[in-house]
Amino acid sequence: GYRVEAFAGGYVGEFYNNTYDFIAAAIVQVESSVETAQIHFRLGPGGSITGAVTDHATGLPIADAYVYADSEPCCYGGGSATTAANGSYTITTLAPGSYRVSAEATGYAPEHFNNTYDYNAATLVGVTEGSTAGAVHFALDGLNTDGDACTDPQETDTDPLFGGDRDPLDPWDFYDVDGTKSITL
Repeated sequence: GYRVEAFAGGYVGEFYNNTYDFIAAAIVQVESSVETAQIHFRLGPGGSITGAVTDHATGLPIADAYVYADSEPCCYGGGSATTAANGSYTITTLAPGSYRVSAEATGYAPEHFNNTYDYNAATLVGVTEGSTAGAVHFALDGLNTDGDACTDPQETDTDPLFGGDRDPLDPWDFYDVDGTKSITL
């Protein structure tokens, strides 16, 4: 058998029989040389998420930031958008459900809604058919010259315990000058 999906521009894709979930989709049995009839779809426009992305330090808008919404539970769909010159974005044609929304931009630390670096701690945003979830805003922290998120005024650009430059992908490299850990990745 097959799981059958229909989709069209401006509409949310849907699996037969009336679900957005691949696993929950009805299996359609197909026989050789026999027409399989009565497989109908009713596509809707879905919902949307809107907001703005700004620089945390200056409050200025960030153009060309990438904002994306992952469905919850993970990996059953979502959408994305790029911010306009004024920092605004709209992610459209989202299936009804809950989403983890994230923003990233060159020169800034990625962030998940609502002001967290932890994907699992992100506040879920609910989307319903035909409506918009608004005010999903981000204030991104800039990166220092080594690529670390600089949110602590006591943070230095060198590792106080081992010396040398910090590695932005190594969580052990985020220490204050007194040797205490400043952020958790």
